[in-house]
Amino acid sequence: MMRRTAIRSKPRQREKAERVYKTPTVAIGRFRLPAPVNDEVRAIPKENALECEAYLRLVASLPCIRCSIVGYSQAAHPPPTGKGIKRDDRLCFPLCTVRVGIKGCHGPFDNYELMSHADAVRQALVWAAQVRAVIVGFRLWPKNLPMWDEVN
Repeated sequence: MMRRTAIRSKPRQREKAERVYKTPTVAIGRFRLPAPVNDEVRAIPKENALECEAYLRLVASLPCIRCSIVGYSQAAHPPPTGKGIKRDDRLCFPLCTVRVGIKGCHGPFDNYELMSHADAVRQALVWAAQVRAVIVGFRLWPKNLPMWDEVN
């Protein structure tokens, strides 16, 4: 019969004394306020982006517009022209997502790996027009969403 030894706990280390932190002081005349960058502040005009979950789901149900694979699509928006700008959902088009061993089309499109930024903007508008034509052709356009041609 083999004997086992009990698990020994590590000896407790001495607790370190807490450090005393000094508040930094600033000598008079050594601190100055930053100069204002610009006195004039302008609002950035935003486009009136419409959001429609039904339209996004409808677009995502279509095959990938680039590689035609069925069942892996996501609704992709065109490239933004600036950070934080929300694009209209009626400009969406289906691109496939990442799957096991395959990069998909959506990520590389968003990262400009498939084409340059200018080409991606042009191609996205073409794809969005094709998708809108298909949805209107099949009479699947959501009732509560205004048609793209009525707005623009």
